[in-house]
Amino acid sequence: MPYIIDATGKSVGRIASEAAKLLRGTNRANFSPNQIPAVEVRIINASLLRMLSRAKRPLRRHSQYPGGFRETPRIKVFIDNPIRFTRETVSGMLPKNRLRSRMLRRLKVFLGDAPRAT
Repeated sequence: MPYIIDATGKSVGRIASEAAKLLRGTNRANFSPNQIPAVEVRIINASLLRMLSRAKRPLRRHSQYPGGFRETPRIKVFIDNPIRFTRETVSGMLPKNRLRSRMLRRLKVFLGDAPRAT
């Protein structure tokens, strides 16, 4: 049963938190934290997300090597690859455990409308 979230004109955080709730199954009456519900979440129109002025804080990462600190402005990451940006935002809102990668497999992000099933 796929859930479809239209991201047109909505902020990144609100879309990501909604997707994380659906992927985790906290919206269901039979929620269990050690199980993944059999759902698929599709985010359409990811390129039309609204970036807020507060989202200008850079994305930081470190390779654990000397001089390996990197900063990239969020808007640049979003412009370069909106799909990756959206997936990473949803990933950050999921629990950091063994189920995270399995939940993310059920997330599909599209730049435009979702392709029709034939």
